[in-house]
Amino acid sequence: MSNRRSWSLILATLLVLLLSSHALASVEPLTAEQRDALEAGEPWILHERAREDELAGTLRALVEIDATEERVWEAVLDFETMASRSGQVRSVTRYRDTVDDEVREIGLAYHLKVFVRDVHYALHHDYDARQHVLTWQLDPARDHDLRQLEGSFRTAPGRSPGTTLLVYESRVDTGLLVPEWVERHLRTKALRQFLDGIREGAEVGSA
Repeated sequence: MSNRRSWSLILATLLVLLLSSHALASVEPLTAEQRDALEAGEPWILHERAREDELAGTLRALVEIDATEERVWEAVLDFETMASRSGQVRSVTRYRDTVDDEVREIGLAYHLKVFVRDVHYALHHDYDARQHVLTWQLDPARDHDLRQLEGSFRTAPGRSPGTTLLVYESRVDTGLLVPEWVERHLRTKALRQFLDGIREGAEVGSA
């Protein structure tokens, strides 16, 4: 398998697992396209690049979950369980979990195996329960096999009582242009499965 295709598969795995550089304070008004997706019980997903030759891509998603924000965050922050859903993850090591000025700082080291390639990276997360936001980026104190990886989750009350809107945004750069088939895979299968896992975990806990 060529290095280019191998890195494309790695990128697909990363975007699914981690699952914008920083989250917004609130959820913007829903567009007609987003409302239609939520009405159908489906996540709304968009993958885009500023230019066709841009190496870093941005992936955005929105899903409505029939659970409280508290239960949704419990599911999101259960990193080890979410990572275990992927066959590419060999290990997840939590090397930091502290609270500083009411912001929870979490450090996770990942080891992935994508076909014959090993990929190592570590993420620094900041979870601010007051702002309903989790952001992450590559830990500058550690070595990585990636050029860029950053993202966020944020929540807001859903359209009906007892529901929650979960907003996901991520930006990944492996140093190679992502082919169209990887983008299509992310939109139609991989990210949907990831979001469904979070929704299932939150809703089961609310039952």
